[in-house]
Amino acid sequence: MGEFTGMKDPHSPYKKGLVPMSGESALGFFGALQIAASAVVDHPVLGRYGFGCRIERETGTETIIPTDGLGIRMHHLPGGWSVVLDRDRIEKAVWDGKALEIWIENLTGNPHSLTVSLTKSGISHTREIELESGGGMIAC
Repeated sequence: MGEFTGMKDPHSPYKKGLVPMSGESALGFFGALQIAASAVVDHPVLGRYGFGCRIERETGTETIIPTDGLGIRMHHLPGGWSVVLDRDRIEKAVWDGKALEIWIENLTGNPHSLTVSLTKSGISHTREIELESGGGMIAC
């Protein structure tokens, strides 16, 4: 247990960004929260499949709805894009093969700023947006 949690050294408060005193072995709850994501892949047997998300298809458009529990990270491997939020929740993403719409749910109910990181084909863009009290949509 001590190899991953840092319990061998009780004077070290953090190991690899995690709280070792959480009482959990290996990755633990905090580590799982740091890597939770929705991922869309082209599986060789199952075809287009969503891990941690549901995919709804309509005439050339995919609507991806996160079910990973957090909804702050989404990766679409066939499309080559990823989205990461610093707060709130991705309600859904709509992808038509060229354009991407990201619908964001405001979890506080108050207007505030939000940082969105989008990576497409290895190029990353980060921008801060103002989110209305009811949420919003970003077109990419």
